[in-house]
Amino acid sequence: MKKRSIQIRTTILYALLLLVMVTLTVLIFRTISISVLQKTIRSYLVSATDENANKISYAVSREEADKVDPGSILIAHDDAYLAIDDDFMDIINDVTCSLYTQAGEMLYGENPLARQMEGAAFDVSRIYQMASEGTTYYVYDRKLIVEGVEDLWIRGMVPLTESVRQMSDITRILIFILPFLFVLALTAGFFLTGRMLKPIRSMEKTAEEITKGSDLTRRIDVGKGEGELYDLAGTFNEMLDKLENAFAAEQRFTSDASHELRTPMSVIMAQAELTLSADRTEEEYRDALRVIRRQGGRMNALINDMLDYTRMEQRRENYPLVPMDLSQLAGNIADDMALLREKNITLTADIAPDISVMGNRVLLTRLIQNLISNA
Repeated sequence: MKKRSIQIRTTILYALLLLVMVTLTVLIFRTISISVLQKTIRSYLVSATDENANKISYAVSREEADKVDPGSILIAHDDAYLAIDDDFMDIINDVTCSLYTQAGEMLYGENPLARQMEGAAFDVSRIYQMASEGTTYYVYDRKLIVEGVEDLWIRGMVPLTESVRQMSDITRILIFILPFLFVLALTAGFFLTGRMLKPIRSMEKTAEEITKGSDLTRRIDVGKGEGELYDLAGTFNEMLDKLENAFAAEQRFTSDASHELRTPMSVIMAQAELTLSADRTEEEYRDALRVIRRQGGRMNALINDMLDYTRMEQRRENYPLVPMDLSQLAGNIADDMALLREKNITLTADIAPDISVMGNRVLLTRLIQNLISNA
């Protein structure tokens, strides 16, 4: 569980974000669907009402009405007749229509809200909503434009039960499909996160093996790829390279130190044992101490040289190379060391002029001084 905590936490976060996105998508889809369905229903209502308005004609006498449409329904109105097609009462897309006077008296048709709307005078053509017994209706009032008639209105209405039914069907489909899609996306996200975290697991495994063992040659192998994790793996390998080089330098330093210090240490031990093996004069004790001091100085110089060499291997940028006059440097060092005249040794120099090199003044100075001292 610990090793997969990042994967699990990432998957949980992904699941929460996915759940929020799905919820918002469903809400937006539902809102848009309701709006589209209601717009469609209103369109059906207007279309059916307008079509029924065209099925009404005015005739001044019964004989004239029969000539217009022998099969039409005749309604007496203001000493004249209204001829209405017999399919006026047909219900298309749940739309019902009825014919009214300006004062709100229904002359013909079907109106589920007739009692609720009884006596309501007509004002302007409009679409509005009304509810009755838990059912909401769209109502469309339209002034009837028929030659010879000025005070008639046609009212169309349609219940929203179809819209509710369609939304219920959509909701049931979403309830059935969305959990399946959610689980599928969650599973895919879990495995995708695991694949993305593969370089991290490889780094963890390699670091653990290096910690338990001593093989600094191990490297992280995450294969080819692009991205921050692959860059991190490359950086981690570079760090292991430097760690391996530092450890190797430490081992070389230990080996070189033990080898180089063995001779002066042996001289010091032998001189001390020889001096203590019998009573000595003051001058003999002084000579022994001089030998020990000289060998101690040599040991100190060796230690400093090896430390400098190790530092140089680890941090070469501390010793930058610059163009310099090697002839002048060597001449100056020879002049300085010629003044020492140790053991009555005379130092002379024969140096070719104008020898230029790319080097570091500190390291070259130490090199030349060591060559002269060893000689």
